[in-house]
Amino acid sequence: MTINALMDDQIEPRIQFWSRRYFWPDDGPGQIFLARAVEKLGAVIHGGDWPLASPLTQLIWELPESLSLHTPIDEIWRAVPILREKCPTYRNRAGATLLTGFMPPDFPTRDEWAIAVAEMKMRSDQALSEYWPFIQISRQLAQACKAQEITSLTRPSVGGEFIEQPWWFWNTERAYVRCETCRVDPAAPFSTQAFAGSGDWIFLDTVSFERYCDKLATLSGEPNVAELTASETEIKAIKRSKPKGRKRGSQIDELAGIYFSKISSGEWSEEMSLRETSKRLADIAAETWQDPLDEGYIREKLTIWRQPRGGCEVE
Repeated sequence: MTINALMDDQIEPRIQFWSRRYFWPDDGPGQIFLARAVEKLGAVIHGGDWPLASPLTQLIWELPESLSLHTPIDEIWRAVPILREKCPTYRNRAGATLLTGFMPPDFPTRDEWAIAVAEMKMRSDQALSEYWPFIQISRQLAQACKAQEITSLTRPSVGGEFIEQPWWFWNTERAYVRCETCRVDPAAPFSTQAFAGSGDWIFLDTVSFERYCDKLATLSGEPNVAELTASETEIKAIKRSKPKGRKRGSQIDELAGIYFSKISSGEWSEEMSLRETSKRLADIAAETWQDPLDEGYIREKLTIWRQPRGGCEVE
């Protein structure tokens, strides 16, 4: 298990949503769920070249170019796996042990940092290129809804009637964010962050959507999507838009440190059952945080920690 797997535990709402199709709501009698509409429109525009994995792309954010004593510790931690992989001098100096991920990282030199910065930029650019087809299709759908070519509707996540939305429901420059989780917070419908709560699912009217797809399919050549190309400013905004709120990831990181510490000290036995260990960790979480992690989630992570290759990868 890599350091990143423990430290970057929190899954982006977009990736969580697109990787769990079994949680998607059913289509209505005359409505298609927004996520299925994204996939269908992608196939219409790109044909067999439509990358189904595009919405699952894990975005990678570039590192600060300069390194100083004021560089945030989490940024240094993000560079550690790259330095271990790409920089022998750092790898040999820092070493790699079971508890490395829970100790202060070895501070890199400026030359080592430059290697990490260049590598992270390359990975960031590659991730964005894989992600962009999804953004393109999402923006096209948002513009079609705004232009009233497609009628959109919402439905409470628990069920109920479909409510038709006006064109200005899509009247925001980041309307394509709605396609990241295909739901919206009724209390903050124009939030620029993908919504991951129990808000309203978004649907499209099947007749108007299929009419729009047919129109694109009959165009000679590929549809003109030049106006959907991102500007340099927008690309930078996407690459710099780190997910907000790391509490869940921070808590599980601390619990991982507690677990490995107790195992290393002999206070807990590795032979202790999964159920008993997860219960003890859940009790610690309940005593430590006002909004603790649930035991099921802890047990899921504990299963990974207890694999034979737990801790950092060693070459």
